[in-house]
Amino acid sequence: MSKVVNLSEFSKKPESIFLKYMTEFWEAFDLYWELSEGGFHLWSVYVDAGNTVLKSDIKILAAAANQLIIEYNKDRILEEGYPEFEDYMTLLSEYYELDSNEIKKMSVKLNVSMLKTSFNLSTLAWNEDADELRLNEEGDDDEFDDDEFDAEFEQEAHKVMQKTVNLHVRIDLDIASPFAHEAELSRFIKNIAEGVLEDELIQLYQITMDENNITFSIDSTVGFALIMCEFLKKDFRVNPDFSIIRNLDENCFKPDDHYTSFMNIYRDMDIPELDDIEELNKYFEKFNALSPEERRKQNPNVREDDENAATLLYDLPEEEGIAKAKKILETNRHNIEAQLLIAGWEGDLEKRIDLLLAASDIRNLDYDYTRIQKEKMWWGESHTRPFMRAKYLLAKTYEYGGYIDDAIEGYKEIIHMNPSDNLGARIELMRLLCKLEDTKEMVSLINKYPNEVDVYFAFMSVYASFMKHGKSAKTDKKIIFSLQSNYYLAAAIAKIEASLFEDFFDLSEDDDRLLYENFEQVSDDILPMFKNVELLKYYRKLIKAVLDRVIND
Repeated sequence: MSKVVNLSEFSKKPESIFLKYMTEFWEAFDLYWELSEGGFHLWSVYVDAGNTVLKSDIKILAAAANQLIIEYNKDRILEEGYPEFEDYMTLLSEYYELDSNEIKKMSVKLNVSMLKTSFNLSTLAWNEDADELRLNEEGDDDEFDDDEFDAEFEQEAHKVMQKTVNLHVRIDLDIASPFAHEAELSRFIKNIAEGVLEDELIQLYQITMDENNITFSIDSTVGFALIMCEFLKKDFRVNPDFSIIRNLDENCFKPDDHYTSFMNIYRDMDIPELDDIEELNKYFEKFNALSPEERRKQNPNVREDDENAATLLYDLPEEEGIAKAKKILETNRHNIEAQLLIAGWEGDLEKRIDLLLAASDIRNLDYDYTRIQKEKMWWGESHTRPFMRAKYLLAKTYEYGGYIDDAIEGYKEIIHMNPSDNLGARIELMRLLCKLEDTKEMVSLINKYPNEVDVYFAFMSVYASFMKHGKSAKTDKKIIFSLQSNYYLAAAIAKIEASLFEDFFDLSEDDDRLLYENFEQVSDDILPMFKNVELLKYYRKLIKAVLDRVIND
């Protein structure tokens, strides 16, 4: 069945050899007009990505191009009555008289080339008539779907794909593990990388496998991670999920500037025992009037190895920062920020969790926490803040690793220790409860923070009020507030065109785009909570009434 091409005829035209190999495959199945066009583009992609074209690889490249075209259109091909494409790798292998592993390896190179050139996958689509093609290219009609935005988006997407990051990958198993042991999976991942990433290296950390899941951390480009996940899906029918932890040149636990500035000020203060708030205010007024040099002289007990000294190490390169943090711990083993810095450079998430558990062990504190615990003054007492930050980072890292129950318990503990919740654990907790659709816990959290304005709270408060008060003035207020919180999300729930609210809110272009991005981030979590038919009808009725009033006014 394979078509043999005389290479000497095209010795100066490798593109022609490729096209002949590629198109004759589709001609053999009378699908030339429907599916051959994508191959023309894939040749350009391969060349534009900087690959050297060897004669010996041309047939393999054609087979790999057709593999990608088939994968993109497989459902449609089978619907059109071509059952032989069910096992398309065998079909391609027999047609081109090639080993299927050769084809797969070349398809990885093509995938990488597509990422490097920001290739639009829809170019591989089945060739419909002109009207349907136009619809396929235009996609959904929203205000951000214009040529300028598409170009900007593609440019940003290209940067993201090439970014080298530390990731944590998790594979939840509903079947027996497709890998007999960790070494087998490790070899599989490294085989994908071999000969494809050129000078872009990967660092694969320890793989953990049990009967329920497989987890591991890896340093690689985002593009490679996506390719790796696709191969795991296709070859082993597992669905990996990954979280980007940090860029490799950044510490993932680096505190924000506000926190660092506070630690600096707190270090310099030698707060006396004052009897009333008026005396304390006078002390602050006097302190704020001092220069930085004068402030540093105020506290004779300041240490060179304190928490503030450790926060200054986050701006250093990895090796230098870790070395200095370890030196601080030699003289001050209770320095939590130094411990956090070391944990923040650790590439293996499981080891990072162990380091955070040690940093947040209450038995390692060098001060009496009994009164603080009793009065729930964690974070309110300035010197407890590094410890509370460690607790928060542990909960967040549990979440990244897929240990959701541990993350929820961590956020709850933070709220219990510090009900004012300066760290925002309530927002992280609400987000997770929403994902789990745990309505009982959500309502309890809303009752604890009735005035919270976060978007999750705004929309879940609608649900909580409707379940408790039904159709009422209280629920109406919650619905109006949710509209004000994010009109894109309110419009999606009410099935109303969001653009109708643009004039009413009159936001700047940048603010509106941020609001839309927020909608995209939270919609998958929040929309499923509006499954109650009566709630949905009531919500839509009230939003439409608001819209009618706006239009009429």
